[in-house]
Amino acid sequence: MPKKKDSALTRRLLGRAADALEAECALVAAGTPSKEVSFLLGLFERTAKRPFPAELPPFPDKAKQSAFCARTLPAFTKEGFIRNQRMLRAVPFGKRGNTADHGCGWVAYYNLRLLMGEPLAPEEALSRAWRGQRFSGLLGADPFYLKKLLEADGYEVRLCFTEAEAEAAAKDAHAFILMYLYRGAEKPAGHFIAAQYDPFYGDFLVLNGEPGCTAAATLKEMRGRKGFYHMVLAVKRAGLDKRPRYGLHYRMETTEHYRRIYHMVDWKNTDTLASFAALKNGKRVSVKAALSAADAAERVKSYAVPMAGGLTYNYAAKAVDGEVLEGLAALAKEAQLKEKYEALLSGAVINTGEKRLVLHQLTRGELCGKVVADGVDKRAFYVAQQEAIAAFANAVHAGEIVNENGEPFTTAVQIGIGGSDLGPRAMYLALENWAKATGNFKMEAKFISNVDPDDAAAVLASTDLAHAVFILVSKSGTTLETLTNETFVKQALEAAGLDPAKHMVAVTSETSPLAKNPGYLAAFFMDDYIGGRYSSTSAVGGAVLSLAFGPEVFARFLEGATAEDKLALEADPLKNPAMLDALIGMYERNVMGYGVTAVLPYSQALSRFPAHLQQLDMESNGKSVNRFGEAVNYPTGPVIFGEPGTNGQHSFYQLLHQGTDIIPLQFIGFRTTQLGSDAVIEGSTSRAKLSANVAAQIMAFACGKDHENPNKAFAGERPSSIIIGDELTPEALGALLAHFENKVMFQGFLWNLNSFDQEGVQLGKVLAKRVLAHETDGALEAYAELLNI
Repeated sequence: MPKKKDSALTRRLLGRAADALEAECALVAAGTPSKEVSFLLGLFERTAKRPFPAELPPFPDKAKQSAFCARTLPAFTKEGFIRNQRMLRAVPFGKRGNTADHGCGWVAYYNLRLLMGEPLAPEEALSRAWRGQRFSGLLGADPFYLKKLLEADGYEVRLCFTEAEAEAAAKDAHAFILMYLYRGAEKPAGHFIAAQYDPFYGDFLVLNGEPGCTAAATLKEMRGRKGFYHMVLAVKRAGLDKRPRYGLHYRMETTEHYRRIYHMVDWKNTDTLASFAALKNGKRVSVKAALSAADAAERVKSYAVPMAGGLTYNYAAKAVDGEVLEGLAALAKEAQLKEKYEALLSGAVINTGEKRLVLHQLTRGELCGKVVADGVDKRAFYVAQQEAIAAFANAVHAGEIVNENGEPFTTAVQIGIGGSDLGPRAMYLALENWAKATGNFKMEAKFISNVDPDDAAAVLASTDLAHAVFILVSKSGTTLETLTNETFVKQALEAAGLDPAKHMVAVTSETSPLAKNPGYLAAFFMDDYIGGRYSSTSAVGGAVLSLAFGPEVFARFLEGATAEDKLALEADPLKNPAMLDALIGMYERNVMGYGVTAVLPYSQALSRFPAHLQQLDMESNGKSVNRFGEAVNYPTGPVIFGEPGTNGQHSFYQLLHQGTDIIPLQFIGFRTTQLGSDAVIEGSTSRAKLSANVAAQIMAFACGKDHENPNKAFAGERPSSIIIGDELTPEALGALLAHFENKVMFQGFLWNLNSFDQEGVQLGKVLAKRVLAHETDGALEAYAELLNI
């Protein structure tokens, strides 16, 4: 770049240098400044054409500032933090700008003080913020100056000039400020990131900075730039808790537009929340009395929350009233459910066990700004995979992708286990009849999951292999059960004289051995940020559903899910069906003491939906330690089971009605059927009989029946809710799926769990490998011998 342009750019970057650099005089007068500061001081003198000033400017009109402070600035608490930040960025400093543009060091200092639980007094903060804005963004974050500020306040600060030093300091530091500066002929500039190191996350949590979700990501991005320097300030103070009080996150959306999202989330165990204690000590509501009262009809109408996809969540038969609902709303606020959900959507490292982001909602929509991970815009990544799957599916349907004999594929067979099977299978069965009735049925889909060879053998025996495309789903490309079944399928294809490479598609990660493998027609990618049980809206469900019903139907399914995700952002539980469902479920588990929940869809299309919810809920919240690895002293996730009605009525409803345990019930029903076929028997249709059974069961469970014969008496007081809609469409199914995913998420937040790892499934896998390798002894060896291994 020509020197003339260099000079113009420099003057633009230091446009307010005469004011901004004055505050550095204290550092300069105190001793030798850093080499970066020396460089910038020289730059100032060359561009400003005058020496660097020697004194700080006077504080502005104190009376006006004090009045402004008293009017707009509450005590620096968590609750007031967002308002405080907005105020600090909007203080009217005339032409000098405000702290959004300048004073980065002071903002970092202020955030750090807040984070450490020792906030500044309002007037002190305002004074320091004003003085801080006198810095430019280039010098405001000078690490030596910040070090002096913190040391003057009693903090111990250690400067770390290498990553190794920072890692060593992480062992006993409470927080970090990561500082980077870079300079070069084209762009002399500097910036900072204030970040707290969380040993449970294994990374820095960003307080302020750009770009990326963590300080490590930013460091990776900046490394290699010309003239790049970085250092870390390790901050600690005697008597402070090691665990982070808050995780704050800031993202630069574009260079022109800043979106600041402050997540002041405080992860606390359920039994430490005052609102939870109030609920435990509060009143109890009789469902029987509520639905037998004179105003019961009005209760049924009003105790309902609209969902996406034309659905409604009705909780009239739950043991709640206005007072209990107020207590649940207070619990939602104290537990910061909305803020934690926003943190998740914005790319915070919510999966603490595996140190990962949680991004399954991002597969269907971007709700809280851009999320960048591993240097990639993750929404763009997921959309690219959806587009690639759509192109492949359309080519298969058009006969452009065919088998080795030039013949079209007519069947799609998914090979996967756990979340690679349960969710996609449940979604396929839910829409199969709808697709046939609406002309959207493209291909039959089948599923192979169990490592039991009878499963694969039975599916293959009923499949026209020559016209089947097999979808192998394995994120790592090393899942034992899935690869075993893949081998089984390949052998069957070869035995039929077919080339497996012409019949197989992979859904995997970009780094797995299945990626870019000539043994597959195509490969579609997922990543570590989406757990298997949350993967139905990713490529895991997208490939088989797009082949079966067409990409347009899959897109409608995603639309229903993201519309429900948007509702989950509502702070008021009475407008947020997933949050309310989660709160009531937690109330039943932890206050009422109910340990099991039954999911009862009165729709044959949802025959496998309860099985999917079993994994979703029990694998997510079946935990006895919190997100920090500490044992909890309260019940967490319930047991989930269910079957479609009316089949279940002739199976386990006896225990539900008259057993010794009260089991809360989750009904799901629709006003119309998918295929439209029906029959009139004894004056009513089959569909009417189905719906009549739903209504009758809700009331029977709630109100029971008195009888002189105890064997025929029903105690009632069995709480239930129902999700009801007109028809099970792709949009309704997407909303239904997202509702339960978000319910599980909110309950995990309430219980302070990490709902996104599943260590409980790993131990058995490890032992199974030992058995197969004959590396056993004792009881394990004896059991292996019993099974002829």
